[in-house]
Amino acid sequence: MPNASPGPDRPTVFVSYSHEDEGWKDRVVQHLKVLEPEGVLEVWHDRSIGAGADWQQELESAMERAAVAVLLVSADFLSSEFILEIEVPYLLERRTAGALTIIPVIARHCAWNEVAWLSGIQCRPKDGIPLARPKDREYEVDEALAALASEIRKILGLSRRPPRNHLDIGRLPITSENFVGREPELARLDAAWEDPRTHVLTFVAFGGVGKSTLVARWLDPMAADGWRGARRVLDWSFYSQGTEERVTSADRFLDHALGFFGDPDPTKGAARDRGLRLAELVRREKTLLVLDGVEPLQHPPGPLAGRLKDPGLAALLKSLAGGNPGLCVVTTRERIADLESFPKTAPQVDLETLSPEAGAELLRQLGVKGKDSELRAASAELGNHALALTLFGNYLCGVYGGDVRRRKEVDLGRADERQGGHALRVIRAYAGWLGEGPELAVLRLVGLFDRPASKEAWAALRAAPAIPGLTSIKKHWWQRAKPPSEEEWQWAVSSLREHGLLLPADPQQPEVLDAHPLVRVYFQEELERERPQAWQEGNLRLYEYLKKAAPDLPETLEAMEPLFTAVLHGCRAERQQEAFAEVYMRRIQRRKEFYSTRKLGAFGLDLAALAGFFDGIWDHPSARLTAAYQSFVLNQAAFRLRALGRLAEAVPPMQAGLERQIAIEAWKNAAAQASNLSELTLTLGEVGRAVAFGEQSVA
Repeated sequence: MPNASPGPDRPTVFVSYSHEDEGWKDRVVQHLKVLEPEGVLEVWHDRSIGAGADWQQELESAMERAAVAVLLVSADFLSSEFILEIEVPYLLERRTAGALTIIPVIARHCAWNEVAWLSGIQCRPKDGIPLARPKDREYEVDEALAALASEIRKILGLSRRPPRNHLDIGRLPITSENFVGREPELARLDAAWEDPRTHVLTFVAFGGVGKSTLVARWLDPMAADGWRGARRVLDWSFYSQGTEERVTSADRFLDHALGFFGDPDPTKGAARDRGLRLAELVRREKTLLVLDGVEPLQHPPGPLAGRLKDPGLAALLKSLAGGNPGLCVVTTRERIADLESFPKTAPQVDLETLSPEAGAELLRQLGVKGKDSELRAASAELGNHALALTLFGNYLCGVYGGDVRRRKEVDLGRADERQGGHALRVIRAYAGWLGEGPELAVLRLVGLFDRPASKEAWAALRAAPAIPGLTSIKKHWWQRAKPPSEEEWQWAVSSLREHGLLLPADPQQPEVLDAHPLVRVYFQEELERERPQAWQEGNLRLYEYLKKAAPDLPETLEAMEPLFTAVLHGCRAERQQEAFAEVYMRRIQRRKEFYSTRKLGAFGLDLAALAGFFDGIWDHPSARLTAAYQSFVLNQAAFRLRALGRLAEAVPPMQAGLERQIAIEAWKNAAAQASNLSELTLTLGEVGRAVAFGEQSVA
């Protein structure tokens, strides 16, 4: 809060409180400060008095300027002679003259309604704002204080001034121009934003149905309307962190979001604590938070199906479900089990495929020609699946001039719908039609990535010498393999974007290449299965590039991220031993410092890196590691799983590590490992196993 006095025409808020309620005063002032950026309000309290100033004159001047007085009422407040003899009479006099609004706020329970001068005041909101709450209902305090700030804005006539937005957006996938048939869902998003009872809204659907497109289209009119009262807007996409079933983390998101919301030390604390801290910051003002594609952070089908693996993200969403003056929008392929106990405040909506009529309209927009009945039939044959229809519509226009009647000539085969099968069938047909050439080379290169391909990474793959079967190609058997020219590469990229196989270019980063996860996973699997040498060499190129893209010893999560990704590509290139020793241990962990976890708190990202050193999660370390390294990664994986609260998953690697310690007769380590297993299984309630491991430790 500034020490300088505000201008004479600038309305202020005067906060009257007992010093016994200093903590409540700080909390109230923190919420009222959201009004200051509008440039017409300055919160005043006695800490604003400058050193050496005439405090009584400053106090009287502050009460004279104030348009609103907030009284933090408690037993100490009501027994303070200074407050009752100096502040209250003057404030009541100004209120009687119509120059001041008094808002009593009940900081601590007391007999305030027995006080004649106080009980006669028409409070806003009615009966004050009771701040004393049980700890498990703290979110109600934040909601009450947000309501207080809104009430003061109305009293001062600030609602006529548009608030200043703090925006951090642009991470959602760039979507197609074609969009149909989602009016009810758009209306539901509008209603959720306006409904104070809806705190988190989740859209659930399998890949390619159009979850990300729906949210992106809703954000457009929100932006046009000045974000409809949102003070902060942040989006984040997890989908680019992986299309295969591997471990991912919310560490980078928590680190970035905490910084965006003003946390002084984003890496401080365990993941769950950081998630709770972020939720508290989000609740301080009306915020729109968009989390796209969280399925990589959820457990696959099984006993824990749909549960969030990352405790930080789980804590954030559950806390926001409990209370949130704004809205958090989530998209995922699986229902989030952690939110099932909040059906009213955090509803999960199953996003259905398009209707046959909407599917037919989408085909028309793409240029497909035919009778309405034929277009509806074509949509139904593709499961009314948005991505499949987009790709197939472009395919028909490119191959058959858009004639819907010729769709029967395309052999699509069969595939599992829930795994995006409709789209994969079209991709397979596209690959056959394209034939060997620059277009397929581009798509296979995209299959090497699990996130958008940067200009520099793309250049590393295309650098000389060419990669046989990947960047060195031949269209016909009698031709000599050679790399495409620059003109051919650019033409191929442009053509693939027109057909929808690559996502549209990002205006801010036009040279970045990206594709829908289903497109990436198709060509990733095709490359790994049918061109293993090209797969290995491509990953090796990315491994070498990413090692150079980061500082030797990065100090932040953002700077370290290329090294975590380098580990993944190094393991895919069968360089596990080198990636472990040179990248993971020396540069990420800094050997015995364990820098990434102890300093940066990145347990999730660290576990994601460790996953590359396993042939089977989590008890079969890679055979390409030495015996000592195999034992080490088992222990590290168990420790990180336990730190993330995934206790049952921590047992197999810890037990496998114990067996290895026994095999090499490392008795001291084996005793410690058995003791840890005893403690862990006891925590899980498996008393018999806990006793057995305890006895084994002693033995």
